[in-house]
Amino acid sequence: MSQTLPLFNLETSASTPCLSPSTIAAIKALLTMGMDKQFSACLLELAGCSLPHQRYLAGPIITHNSGWQDTIPQWLLEAIPLARFESIATEIDAGEIGELATPEEALAVMYPATMQAPLSHRWYEVYMYLGNQVLTQHQKLPPGQTFWELMGINHPITYAQIRQDYEELARDIRQRVVLLAAERGVGKRQRKSLRTNQHQPVEQVQPEPTSFQQLSLFD
Repeated sequence: MSQTLPLFNLETSASTPCLSPSTIAAIKALLTMGMDKQFSACLLELAGCSLPHQRYLAGPIITHNSGWQDTIPQWLLEAIPLARFESIATEIDAGEIGELATPEEALAVMYPATMQAPLSHRWYEVYMYLGNQVLTQHQKLPPGQTFWELMGINHPITYAQIRQDYEELARDIRQRVVLLAAERGVGKRQRKSLRTNQHQPVEQVQPEPTSFQQLSLFD
């Protein structure tokens, strides 16, 4: 007789990750199929995952403060929730809460900025590095061609070259995502418990008014 594995293990200890491998695989599959990231964050809440992780997953997508947001490729925006969750799953497995946003999010911030004004050399290098990371990972390059070949760059840009600027940007993005999610009430909803009075009122989370918030690379 086959045994059905529970989606969530609610009897986790301080040393046990809140998400089992089967749960991670299930949520990744649902996100791949387009499941709303706020609903995904509710699943993290039910599993007993940390509040910062819930808020990071549910928070808005950050874009550069310009008039070019509509030029961001749709596939990139759609990739962000899954990329966030994969980062969260890695952090949970390591028993930590990270500080950096994903490369997909950083690229989504920088993409419209390139339409507004020329980037300085340091941000150009960050942009090229992110372009290689994200387009390669998501298989958006022509078959048989590397990003560096496509862009005519003879010496690939390394993480060591852009680390300080990239991490500053990625840290800023993630902080904003978590803060905005907190302001919108993510994680403040009170779940009914078997031990509470069934007539006790439950605080309602207000729906997210917009999917995007903005920052500026030129401030």
